[in-house]
Amino acid sequence: MKYVFLSNRSYGSTLKLLKTSILIPELPLIDSKTAYHADLSMCVLGENVVCAPSLYEKFKEIRDPDFIKGVNFIKGNSEPCEPYPNDILYNAAVVGKYIFCKKDKTDKKLLEIAEDNGYKIINVNQGYARCSTLPVTDSALITSDPGIYSAALKNGFDALFVTNEGVLLEGYPHGFIGGCGGLYENKLIFSGNVSMHRDYKKIKDFCEKKFVEVLFTAEPLYDFGSILC
Repeated sequence: MKYVFLSNRSYGSTLKLLKTSILIPELPLIDSKTAYHADLSMCVLGENVVCAPSLYEKFKEIRDPDFIKGVNFIKGNSEPCEPYPNDILYNAAVVGKYIFCKKDKTDKKLLEIAEDNGYKIINVNQGYARCSTLPVTDSALITSDPGIYSAALKNGFDALFVTNEGVLLEGYPHGFIGGCGGLYENKLIFSGNVSMHRDYKKIKDFCEKKFVEVLFTAEPLYDFGSILC
């Protein structure tokens, strides 16, 4: 069974679209406006989940032997903290067997596990790579970052470029498109009404061509941090 990791502040309606949700608590050293974003505290690499030391310790405290069978939690080397770029250690976008990240600022344990498991690292300037990216298939993605878009095309991906405008995030002019969604069981799920987004038709058409269904909730489109699985 596939597990899904997402913010403990997520819409209840989003949770209803998912079968096996694991809610991720706040990071202790990150600004409260984004401390609850799962994509700042962990990166899912298949059955391996590399996570911030503080989150790893919380998972260790859970004594239930049936908790998340088949998932290998790995303690990252460093704890995310302020200011940028110290908060982007685990914010890598995993698409198929590729990882888009700002390599020199990414947690070294994450990179080690990725390379040991055959992932290709694509270095980009955007530190918030996962926030800026929505995987659609193993070879297709949606992104709001021009650098990621260019790197994706150069590496043979089918990519769609969209705006972050219309994505809410308290304390900021806008959030990130990747931070309000994620791919789950061949469905691209959004926290909030993405049909009101300026690029919704492009998103829907792009996903339909990949036989990926777009699902969303009725609330405003909000960046709670990526839905990870």
